[in-house]
Amino acid sequence: MTAQERVAATPLGTLERGGFAVLELDQVFPLSRLLVEIDGDEVLEPLSLDREFLIVPIPENLRGTRHELVLFRTVPGTQVEIERWSFQTFAQGQVDFGSTVDLDAGVRRTEDGETDQFATLNGALDFDLGLGAFTGELNFLWDRNAFGDDESELFVDSYFLQFRQQLDFADLFLKVGTHFIENDTLVMDESQRRGVSVTLGDPTETQRARVFALQASSSVDDQNISGLEDPDDLVFGAEAAFFPVPGSIFKLSLAAQEGKALLGPSAFPGEGSAAGVAVSGGIGPSPLTYEILARTSEWTDVFGRITGTSYQAELSYTLLPVDDPRALEVSIRHFRTSADYFSALDPEFIPGLQGNGVTVSWFGPAVQWSLEASRAKTNTDGLRTRERDKITAVSFDAVYDPGVFTGGFLLGTTFGFSAAYSQQERIRSPFSGAAPQDNQQVSLQFNIDQQRARTAWGVAYSYEIYDDETPTDFDEELQRIDAIYAYTPSEEVTAIAAAGYQYIDAFGDISESAELVLSLDYEFVPNQWSVVLEAGLTESDGPIGADGQFGRAEVAYEFAPENEIYLGMLYGAGTTVLPFAENDGWAVVAGIRLEFDLFSRYRDQF
Repeated sequence: MTAQERVAATPLGTLERGGFAVLELDQVFPLSRLLVEIDGDEVLEPLSLDREFLIVPIPENLRGTRHELVLFRTVPGTQVEIERWSFQTFAQGQVDFGSTVDLDAGVRRTEDGETDQFATLNGALDFDLGLGAFTGELNFLWDRNAFGDDESELFVDSYFLQFRQQLDFADLFLKVGTHFIENDTLVMDESQRRGVSVTLGDPTETQRARVFALQASSSVDDQNISGLEDPDDLVFGAEAAFFPVPGSIFKLSLAAQEGKALLGPSAFPGEGSAAGVAVSGGIGPSPLTYEILARTSEWTDVFGRITGTSYQAELSYTLLPVDDPRALEVSIRHFRTSADYFSALDPEFIPGLQGNGVTVSWFGPAVQWSLEASRAKTNTDGLRTRERDKITAVSFDAVYDPGVFTGGFLLGTTFGFSAAYSQQERIRSPFSGAAPQDNQQVSLQFNIDQQRARTAWGVAYSYEIYDDETPTDFDEELQRIDAIYAYTPSEEVTAIAAAGYQYIDAFGDISESAELVLSLDYEFVPNQWSVVLEAGLTESDGPIGADGQFGRAEVAYEFAPENEIYLGMLYGAGTTVLPFAENDGWAVVAGIRLEFDLFSRYRDQF
C-alpha cells in the first residue's frame, strides 16, 4: 500500500468529547447495519438517524487530539467501509500525545525462484500542548517493497503544525503543513494540500475568516514539503463562513483564489483566478430550506485566456410535521456551468453542463427510499463548433429493515433494492466535433442479509447492461451473484464461507468466473493469542491468467489493548494478490502494531 492509495478523510473540524458528530449520508442505509469506529474502536453508544444525517456520539475517553471516524456497513462476517472523516478534540490536559505505528518485515520467494526482503513502516503521531495552544500531526509511510530494488520510499501523507492564540473576541490560528479546507462555494475541493494559513474564528472554526497560500496540486509525497517551494504550482486566496443573523441557520460563505497550477483544463500549466459566494438557510418557521451558490473564473495558458461561470440552486421541503418521526422530503435543483469554467483548487470539476433535478426521499423506522431524476445538456454556451449531448438519469434506492419482527424467519433480516437508468443522446454534431457516444445504461441490484447472535448470511444479485447506440454497437452485459455465510459458535471463533459467480458478455465475447473463500478466526487465549486461517480460489474461462489461488495463516499475540505482534505466511498466485505476496509466490512476514498515549500515565500532573 502506498500513500496514494489511501482513502482521503473528510474533515469535520473540532468536536467535543462527549458531544456528537453529524454525518451527512449520500444514500439510504438501514440503521441496524451501520457500525462506526473512532480510532479503530467501535462506538458502543447507540447511533441515530435524522433523515439523511447520522448522529454519532463522541466518546469521552479518546486518546490524543487527532482522530479518524470510519463508517461501515456490516455484512455477514465482516464490514464494508462506506466513508471516513477526520476531526480533532481539545487536549485533556496541558500535554497530550498519541501515536499508532505498524511495522511489517519479512522475506518472500516467487515461483520463479527469486527471493527478496521487504519492510514497511506506517505511522501516525499527534500532540497537543497547552490545551490547543500548539498542536501537530504527522502521517507517514516508509516502504521497501519491490523485487530487485534496494531503494526505499518515504511518503509523507500529511502533517501540520498549528499555533492558536486566544483573543478577546475570537481565536487566531497559524497553520503550516497539510490543509483540508471545506467551503460551501465549491471554489475549492477537499483534497489535501500543503501550505500556510492564518485564520480568525471561533475555536471550532465554524465561523471564520482565513487567508492562505497553498500548493495547487494535491500533496502525498516527500516533494515540496512546505507546499510553497514551486512558484508555478502555488495559489493565494481567502475564504470565510459566517452565520450573520443570531439564532438563525442562515449561512454566508465566500471564497477567492489566484495563482498558478501545473495542470490546467487543457492539461497545460497556466495561471488564473476563481471566486464564489454561497448562501443557505431556511425561510421563516416553515420546513423549507435553500442553498444557492455562484462562481466565476478566469484562466490563461498557451491556448489563450478563457472565462467561465457556474451557478447552482437547491430547494428542499419536508412535507410531514417536524415532530413526526418519519420524514418525506422533496428537493429540486438547477445547475449551470459554462464550458470554460476552471478553478485551480478544484481541477476535477466537470464544466459545460446545464440541467435540472428532483429528489424525493422517505425516511421511516422500517422503510427508507430515495428517488432521484435529472436531465442535463452539454455545451451550455451553445457554441456551434462543439457537439451537444442530452443526458438523462433516474435512480431508486430502498432498504427495508423490519426491526418490528422479534422472531421467525425475518428476525435480524434486511432487504435492499436499487435501480438506475441513464441515457446519453447526441442532439447536435458540428462538422469537426467528436463522434457521438449515444448509449443507454441499466443497472439493478437486490440483496438480503440476516444477522443473528450466532449465524449470519447474505445473498446479493446485480445486473448491468450497456447498450451502445452508435454504429460500433459495443454492447456489454454483466450479471453477478454473491453469497456469504458466517458462523460464530462463541465470542472466540468465527468461520466464514463466501462464494461468487460472474457472467460477462462484452462485445459478443462471453466469459464466466467463480470464486470461493474460506476463513477461520480463532482467539484460543481470550484477549491475547489468536490465529487466522484463510484460503481462496478463482476459476475462470476468461483471459489467460484469470485463475488464481491464495492462502494465509497468521498468529498474533496482543500484549496490551490495541497492541500486538504477529507472524504470518502468505501465498498468492494468478489474479489474486495479497500484500507482500505478489508475483506468484510465498511470503513470511512478522510485524508489530502499536497504539500508545505517551502522557496517559502523567496527564493529571500537567
